[in-house]
Amino acid sequence: MEQMTITAKVQIVATDADKVLLDETMSVYRDACNYVSDYVFQTHDLKQFSLNKVLYSTLREKFGLKSQMAQSVLKTVIARYRTILENHNKWIRPTFKKPQYDLVLEQRLFFNAKLFFCEYAEWSCETSIFR
Repeated sequence: MEQMTITAKVQIVATDADKVLLDETMSVYRDACNYVSDYVFQTHDLKQFSLNKVLYSTLREKFGLKSQMAQSVLKTVIARYRTILENHNKWIRPTFKKPQYDLVLEQRLFFNAKLFFCEYAEWSCETSIFR
C-alpha cells in the first residue's frame, strides 16, 4: 500500500469558552517551548531521547502537558534549532513569542473523497475539503 502525506489547513470554529481554553493551551505550549529552548541552548543537546529523559517529567508537571503535547514541544524545539543551524551555522537561541501549538496528526486520521476528520487528544475537527 502506497503511503500518502496530506496537509490540511482547517479553520476551527470555537465557542468563546473554547477560544479561552485554546489561547491558554497555546500560551502554555509556547512557554514550554521556551523552557526547553533555554535548556538546549545551554547544553547543545538536540537528541530527543536524552531531552525526553531529562525534561519530560518537568513538561508534564510544571506545564501540565499531556504526553503527546510534551513530545511535540521537544520535536518543535529540536526542529527550530536544526533549521537555525542549517541556515546560519551558528548556535542561536530561538525564542517562541507567538502563542502556538503544533498539532501533529500521527493517529486517528480519517479521510474519504469529501471529508477530512481528525481526532487529537480532547479535540476533534471535521471539515469538508471540497468547498
